[in-house]
Amino acid sequence: MFAGTKPPAVSWALCLCGLALLCPSVTKVSEAVTYRSCYPNVRNPTSIFCQNQGIKQLDLISDLPNDTWALNFSNNLLSRLPAKAFFSLPSLEQLRLDRNRISTIEKAAFLGLSSLTLLNLSTNSLKVFPLDAAESLTRLTHLILRGNCLTALCVQGFLHSAGLRFLDISHNPLGCGKMSCLANLTSLVTLRARRIANNCSMSPFSLPGNLTQLDLSHNGLSEFPVGASGGPVSIRDVDLSHNDFSSPKALADLRPASLDLRNNSINVAQLLLDLSWAPGLQRVSLSRRPKSASIRRICESLAGRRATALKLTDVDIAHPGGDFQHCSSLQHLDVSGNRIKNPTLFSREPLRSLRTLHMANSHLASLQFCNDSRAHVSLPNLTFLSLLGNHVYNVPDNAFSGMCQLEFLSLEENRISYIGTTAFSCLGQLSELVLSGNAITSLYNATFQNLHSLKALRLRNNLLTVLFAGILRLPSLLKLDLGGNKLQSVQNGSFQDLPNITDLYLDRNQLQTVTRAMLLDLRQLQVLDLVSNNLRFSAKEEPFGDLASLRSLKLSRQEPHGIRNLPGDVFTGLGKLRQLDLSSNKLYSLSNLFLSPLPNLVHLKMTDMCNGIVTLPNTTFSFLSNLTVLIMENFGLAEVRDKSFQIPTLRDLVLTNNMLQTIPDDFGKSMPRLRYLDVRFNPLACTCANKNFKLWALTSTVHVILFYNITCPSTSATPNHTELLANWNPDRVCPDQTGLWAFSLSVALVLAMLVGGLGYGKGRWYILYAYYTLRIGLKETQLRKTRPKKHRYDAFVSYCSQDEEWVFKELLCLHHRDFEPGKTIVSNIVEAIYSSRKTLCLVSPQYLSSTWCSMEVQVALYRLFDEKNDLLVLVFLEPPPAWALSSFHRLGRVVRRRTYLEWPQEPRQQPFFWARLRLALQLPESLSLV
Repeated sequence: MFAGTKPPAVSWALCLCGLALLCPSVTKVSEAVTYRSCYPNVRNPTSIFCQNQGIKQLDLISDLPNDTWALNFSNNLLSRLPAKAFFSLPSLEQLRLDRNRISTIEKAAFLGLSSLTLLNLSTNSLKVFPLDAAESLTRLTHLILRGNCLTALCVQGFLHSAGLRFLDISHNPLGCGKMSCLANLTSLVTLRARRIANNCSMSPFSLPGNLTQLDLSHNGLSEFPVGASGGPVSIRDVDLSHNDFSSPKALADLRPASLDLRNNSINVAQLLLDLSWAPGLQRVSLSRRPKSASIRRICESLAGRRATALKLTDVDIAHPGGDFQHCSSLQHLDVSGNRIKNPTLFSREPLRSLRTLHMANSHLASLQFCNDSRAHVSLPNLTFLSLLGNHVYNVPDNAFSGMCQLEFLSLEENRISYIGTTAFSCLGQLSELVLSGNAITSLYNATFQNLHSLKALRLRNNLLTVLFAGILRLPSLLKLDLGGNKLQSVQNGSFQDLPNITDLYLDRNQLQTVTRAMLLDLRQLQVLDLVSNNLRFSAKEEPFGDLASLRSLKLSRQEPHGIRNLPGDVFTGLGKLRQLDLSSNKLYSLSNLFLSPLPNLVHLKMTDMCNGIVTLPNTTFSFLSNLTVLIMENFGLAEVRDKSFQIPTLRDLVLTNNMLQTIPDDFGKSMPRLRYLDVRFNPLACTCANKNFKLWALTSTVHVILFYNITCPSTSATPNHTELLANWNPDRVCPDQTGLWAFSLSVALVLAMLVGGLGYGKGRWYILYAYYTLRIGLKETQLRKTRPKKHRYDAFVSYCSQDEEWVFKELLCLHHRDFEPGKTIVSNIVEAIYSSRKTLCLVSPQYLSSTWCSMEVQVALYRLFDEKNDLLVLVFLEPPPAWALSSFHRLGRVVRRRTYLEWPQEPRQQPFFWARLRLALQLPESLSLV
């Protein structure tokens, strides 16, 4: 049976379960169970996801545990929030209801949510937020109402939440309404109000005194909408971009530290001429060539002030001509998004204060930063330089000689095909170099030789075809990204001068083989990405044998048709590997032992590996003693055997998009720690074979992801009818087995009584023989262990009482002479036989019909088969008829296979008979009849 399943065997147990369902307790256990339309976060079970399920009513969340911490209900079809909608979730702190169709919120809709801190109602159809809807939200700190139809904001409803710190009312037609209540939100820190004017002038409103971030962009404002009683507003960050400010007087009431005026028509020269209105201004963002202002004049206006950051985007400064030399106070400069063809931004005088410089997407064609041809230090303290997305074709020698303190340099997404050997010669402090997205075809060993502090080198998406040995000599390098190139070969020793590298990315190349010699020097490597190459592996290869520290290995999407074969020793040496990705490979064969070298593997992903119907060997995962996550989506799995998943540590199992029709009854026994199971998009049939799986999915502590949405495929009997597996009633097609079990048990008991009675009547001596033989045998076995066997008699003579005269005259032996008085006859006979070296049976017609003689023969035969020795001697006083031996089938087989003695009637032959008898009794290997 399934782990955790309790089959309905007793009627009163079902009654108790029914009462428990009718009378739920106040507190529900937070263990993983199957919910109707939701599923928990794998890493945090108290975080529930219900998005993208087409839910129209909130009654579907009634089965969620009351200790739910976060609930994501986005992108559904809710149109209203009824009263007490979330009353059963008192521990809820984060609630997402965005991207629904909510137009109505009833009174007390959030009753019981006294712990809620974040409420997201964006992208709905709300026209009014009711005052009394939020009375219970006393701890709310973040409220998102963007993208609704609000025309008025009655903030009094949020006065119950004295701690509200973040409010987003963007994309609402609030400009013509009243927002005077905003001043009452004394704890508000961030206010976002983009696109709220909607083609009308915004009514003045007051701002909270603790506000530090204000976003009023994209509103078409020409005046700052603060009431007369507001006075000067000290806000740290103000975004007024994409408005219609034209006069500096409109900003006279602002005291910002950061001001964004991009895409306005304001007279910046006049604005910056007197900065007394903003004594604390530190960052300014401008765009669209400010009226009556040149770069030089802007910098001169900022000189001597506290302004440390300037952002100028789309201001058409194609020929700056050293204008930025006057920005001596700036620490951060961003001139991205311009058309600077000639980057002679700086003159011979160094800018010592500048720390970061952004020149992304500026149409740069060369790297000449100074209009003086002589080499000198122009930016001595620059630590960050981004030249992303320009038109640079080559990096000349000593290109960065004027900025030797650089720690980060990005030349990403240019057109670089050549790098001078001394281009980075003075960048000894550089820790990260980005050269991705260029046209580099080859590297030279002198190019990077002076980058002693470099920790990350990114060469992704270039045109490299071969990586030669000795090119990269970077003792401090930790991360090397060579993905997206055209590498066909990596020479042995290419990584020998990278002793500390931990992350290596070789994905999306054209490598056909990975050898042990190639990776020999990567003993500290922890991450290896080989996705989308042309790799193949052969038997007896151990390509990763020296990567003892590797933690993550990606081998997915090998071209053109994936890795066809994974030999058993391909992962030898990866004893510490924790993550393995083999997705999108079409395996033709799967070795039972290919995962055996990975005892510490935790996460295994094998998605999109379908190459036809697959049946897993029972021992595939038996070596993974620490595996917790197994993903086998679209694997082609058609059958789950009883021992397919013998993984005691497994927690999450994904089997979606396979071909499973049934799940075995004992599926969960070998996975006692399983908490999440996903079997969606399988043709699970509504048949009796899945009856126990349905019961297990609904009652166990394992959460079957969206089990209530799993649909059984149509059958030939019902071609146009589909049914949910959760709603399927197995009693309609699966007969009750209780009556069958009772009938079978009754028949078995009756047959046992009949057979037992007949057997006792016909073979009670066999039963007695077996009992005494077992008892004597056990005693004999114990005696053999302690001391060698010693016989008291040479032979035990078995004869019938009618033949006693012959025995007395010829043998002078009476067997009952040595019987112990007081013992039962059977005990005496058994003990006498086992105390004799031989058993002599005098067979006559009367002997064969005697009950006691039959018992003596059977005991002797039992001893014969027990000791495997010649100890039975048969003497026929008369020739035995064939019918007389039929009831002694074992004796009959002995007579047919072995020789025996016959008592001769002729007196002259009797001496020869006695001689042969004496020989049989003294020599076991002679003519005995065993």
